[in-house]
Amino acid sequence: MRALILLATVACAGATAAPSPAVAIANGKPGAFTLEAKATVKLRLVASIEALRDGKWTDVSKYADLGTGYRLVERCERKPSPPTCIELAAGAKLSPVPWTGMSCSSQCNMDCDKNAPLPAGDYRLVVTTCDGAATFAGPAFRFDGRPR
Repeated sequence: MRALILLATVACAGATAAPSPAVAIANGKPGAFTLEAKATVKLRLVASIEALRDGKWTDVSKYADLGTGYRLVERCERKPSPPTCIELAAGAKLSPVPWTGMSCSSQCNMDCDKNAPLPAGDYRLVVTTCDGAATFAGPAFRFDGRPR
């Protein structure tokens, strides 16, 4: 028993503080985000919008632009083969096209005829590094159920 306590004490003494995130996410108006790279980072182009449901964050990105997801793009363009990842240099800022809160025209798809607003509630943006090793969640924001 004494050896077990000693091991736990040594393990705690050697613990280091978690590194600061490589990306900071800020909210403007609900659905408008700014990402700032604290270090050079490669991110997946498709990010997630999550909703707080029953105390758990749930990905609702399947509703984003007919299944293409919320994309980290500053302009809506139709490219035949968009990149899967983007790179942000240290200090760079990115302000993607805002999320509208709609079920199928949530960002760039404005041709949807079965559109409806998602329910009011708390949402957040989540981005992932290209290699999938790190995920960064932005602060929660309140969506009132009225599209932007």
